[in-house]
Amino acid sequence: MEIGVLGVNHKSCSLFLREKLTGAFEKIFKESPPFLEGSYVLLSTCNRVEIYFTAQEVVSWHGAILALLRKHMELSFQHVLYSYFGEDVFSHLVKVTCGLDSALVGESDIQRQVKLAYETTRVKQRLTSLLHYVFQKSLKVSKEMRSFYSYAKRGRHLEEVILSQVKAFLGDPPSGKVLFIGNSQMNRQILALFANRPFQELTLCSRRGTDKELMQKYPQLKMQAGCQGWQAYDIIISATKCEDYVLKHTKIGPARKMVIFDLSVPRSVDPALKQMPGIFLLNMENLGVFFEEKKRIYQEELAACEQAIERAIQSHAKRYKEKQGGRLVYQDLEGRRV
Repeated sequence: MEIGVLGVNHKSCSLFLREKLTGAFEKIFKESPPFLEGSYVLLSTCNRVEIYFTAQEVVSWHGAILALLRKHMELSFQHVLYSYFGEDVFSHLVKVTCGLDSALVGESDIQRQVKLAYETTRVKQRLTSLLHYVFQKSLKVSKEMRSFYSYAKRGRHLEEVILSQVKAFLGDPPSGKVLFIGNSQMNRQILALFANRPFQELTLCSRRGTDKELMQKYPQLKMQAGCQGWQAYDIIISATKCEDYVLKHTKIGPARKMVIFDLSVPRSVDPALKQMPGIFLLNMENLGVFFEEKKRIYQEELAACEQAIERAIQSHAKRYKEKQGGRLVYQDLEGRRV
């Protein structure tokens, strides 16, 4: 049994093309592809979409995935994809889970997203022992790295960056009416910070309906089913999954300043909204700029963390081979034995 990963992230292509590829990956892997002989885990986040797979012949599987993507994609895309095989898959997944490969370096939510992708998939399909091992050990190593190194604990997190941009655009102390679109983990983290600030109103728009637990935790929180009346808010934070824009360009714009954060991929806010007078629109690519300083500050520590990751991977890979009497991969794309 062999293992591979094929995907795209914020570093390999533009947000526009990543949106298209995310849609294609999700359409293909909602149901088991007809050529499936092994098993797979789809990881789809705001920074990346990747398919981790095992099969007897990963080269054939890799080619079959590309063929399916071509059927769903009208744009040229192969030049932005990356692939890893064998122990390189393990190394890549650990770095992803540690937040080293994120636009928002050190982010904690990616660890939850990797765990959720793995646990959700293993309920729906029977995964190979190799996929189980790689995901379980990646989560274990990530937890160890985050506990030992300070890059994930210190510095600004996404919710703090968003609050700082609200202050910069609308003034400090922050005030006004806030609309959260989507009852996502990301929005919950931001809500936890905003609930302790003097905002005039906090409203959560969710397709799930009323969340009694959330309303008990935050008594000032209002809930509604749709985004109607969004023009009346000063701050809008959208972190939701949708097939179309939940906020669209309209000729009737706000008569005052408004800041909108689109944290969704694919985007949930029409980019044309930034052309409306008074609107300041930021997406995940824009926010990634604010984390470049953190990368510079923790450059040496991040390098040390990567070295520690490689040592951990070598150790876990050796144990797996000793237990299974096999390899993580037998050949590369050119068919050479490794």
